Parts: sequence; C-alpha cells; structure tokens
Amino acid sequence: MKHLNLEDYSQEFRNFYTFADEYRREHGGIFDFRKSNTVIADGCKCRGYYEDATKKMVIAIKNDLSTEVFVHEFCHFMQDVEKDPLYTNCEDDFWWALDSDSWEVKNWRSILQYIALERDCELRALNFSSKYNLFDNKVYAQNANAYFYFYQYVFLTNNWSSTNNLMNSKLVSKMPEEILPLKTFEKIDMNVMLEYSKYF
Repeated sequence: MKHLNLEDYSQEFRNFYTFADEYRREHGGIFDFRKSNTVIADGCKCRGYYEDATKKMVIAIKNDLSTEVFVHEFCHFMQDVEKDPLYTNCEDDFWWALDSDSWEVKNWRSILQYIALERDCELRALNFSSKYNLFDNKVYAQNANAYFYFYQYVFLTNNWSSTNNLMNSKLVSKMPEEILPLKTFEKIDMNVMLEYSKYF
C-alpha cells in the first residue's frame, strides 16, 4: 500500500505527511505501508525499516507506534538523501558478524557508529514532532534511549533479539525523558546491562 487513508489520522499528522510525501516524490523515495502489526527485516520482526538500495520505507501500520516509526524511517530516508556522513560512513561490520564465530571486540566501533546514526535520526524525529505536534516527545526520547542501550547489549551478547520485547518492557519507563549525550554510550554501564538481561 503506497498511501495511507489519512482520514484515520490527526490533522497534525496529515500536515506532516503532506510534507513527507512531497519530499519523498522529489527524491525518489517509496512508501510501503503494510496492514500488519510487524514486518520482517533481516529475519527479525520489527515495526518498520528503511531500505537504502530501493529508497523504500516499509511501515507496519496496525500497531500503536506506527506514527513514530513512520517519522523515524522517514528521517533515515532524509539522512540518505542528504548523504549525511553518519549515514554514509557507518560501517556494518557487526551486522555480518552477529551470531557467528567472527564476533570480535573491534565490532565495538561499528556499534558506536550505529548508535550515533540512530541518535541523529531520533533527534530529527523529535524536531518534526515538535514542529507538527505528532507524539509525546518525552516518551519518544525514553524509547530512543532504551534502543541505544540495546545496541550495547547486542555487543555483549552477540545476539539481536526483537526490539518489540524492548518496547514492551519496563526498561523504557526507567529511561531519561531527553535524548542522552552520545558520550553516555561510549562506556558500557553494566548495571543497565543486567537490567536488560531480565528481558532478553
């Protein structure tokens, strides 16, 4: 499904969608909305993803976070269009090494690059939310911070579990209501990781 039935959404979201759709058409992007709770990306269930090879944003719209996910994946599209160095220079070494014998300490650099990339994306999403009044910015920031820490947990365990478990856990409510500085994630807080181990 390439277009949403905007009658199901708020006027604030419609205003943002109009902007996003114009930007998408100008830069050759594709919206792919799925009438499901989740979609599959690289073998894992998620609520949405961006595919740079096709410039396609795939969004599952039958869940409570579809608006947030749409804005997030659109921001990845913008990073790609702008050739943002955080996007173009991000090494994907750790993706290929996951769940394999080639997992090494040197993958930490790749993890940090992905956290920086996602953090920039989340800040962009929050800026759009503030401009268009799209969602609760404090809750969004809590989810984002939990996601950044999740990358650290992946590094320690060499395993990528569904992030749906993360968003449904009590971990999110314990997170700060503003996006944490990037330097926060340069060192691993083992107390936080122990909390994560209760859910994954």
